[in-house]
Amino acid sequence: MKEIIALYSTHYKHLFHHVNRRVRNEADAEDILQEAMMRVIAYKTPDLIQNKTNWFYSLLNNMCNDLFRKRALDSRTFMPLDDLVDSMHPMEDVNRIISLREEVEERIAEIRAIANPIHRDVLTCFLLDGYSYRDISESYGLEEDHIRQIVKRFRSES
Repeated sequence: MKEIIALYSTHYKHLFHHVNRRVRNEADAEDILQEAMMRVIAYKTPDLIQNKTNWFYSLLNNMCNDLFRKRALDSRTFMPLDDLVDSMHPMEDVNRIISLREEVEERIAEIRAIANPIHRDVLTCFLLDGYSYRDISESYGLEEDHIRQIVKRFRSES
């Protein structure tokens, strides 16, 4: 492991740049490098590694991939405020909201125009309230395929 420790100490800037270029965050890059060195020191059988430099770069790349997976899981649960502020363009957001509202109002008007009350209720539940085919079929006592046909027919007509 002396080779990797020497690589780390002499080429730290290059290694940091390599990791930082992948993760795009200096704090995360530094954490990955420190964690990688801790793993190197704790590695039990260093003699089995033939090319230690390639092994270390693979370790760094795998740790970056682990961070990406963690970020993907975290992004499903919350959105960082920094990203939210950076992505806000007030006029674009207002115009997009107005456009979406107009689309929703048009869809509501189309649904209200449907004569069959069951079809109207099914479409309201599915398109506006976000219920699943299964939930609607259980509520109304209809087959899921029948619910799908109602939605499909409505989408093809509009």
